[in-house]
Amino acid sequence: MRRGALAWAAAMLAVLAGALVLALGAASASRAAEPVEFTVVFDDLSPGETRIESAVATLERDATLTSVAWVERTGLLAGGSLDVTVCRDDVCTGLAGFVETPMSAGELDVSVTVVADADVSPEDDGTALGRLTFVADDDGLSATGASLAALAWGSALLAAGVLLAGIAATRARGRAPERTS
Repeated sequence: MRRGALAWAAAMLAVLAGALVLALGAASASRAAEPVEFTVVFDDLSPGETRIESAVATLERDATLTSVAWVERTGLLAGGSLDVTVCRDDVCTGLAGFVETPMSAGELDVSVTVVADADVSPEDDGTALGRLTFVADDDGLSATGASLAALAWGSALLAAGVLLAGIAATRARGRAPERTS
């Protein structure tokens, strides 16, 4: 195989790989749904008291709840365990024994249960910021945007392919025999 043909094949391979990475990045992002955050505040707890506080969060479209995580916990909520239950209509799932759960768009009820330590004082308080992560259920939803990494790699591969194609074409023109009349 000639060097020119090899360079041309490498260029086309880079262009195809770049296009594939861009397409896959856009396709995977279309299934993402925006994370939903919620905040609960606990104050005036007595030692050993069990209390439930609720927050309302909005899910913009039908999606499957894939994880519940704490972003930040302060004060008396900084340590220990908190139990979380997320409900939409009659569909509920809890942090203990978590199972991915499909939920319809609308208001979510997020309930957080805490058991105060024996040494908590009534003036102690605490705040917890949580994040619910979802994956869209409907494949027909519009894309929420391709991932930055997919865009970067895809663009780099496309640029490399175009550059290699240009180099191969320039070299091929330089080696072409001159015609005389």
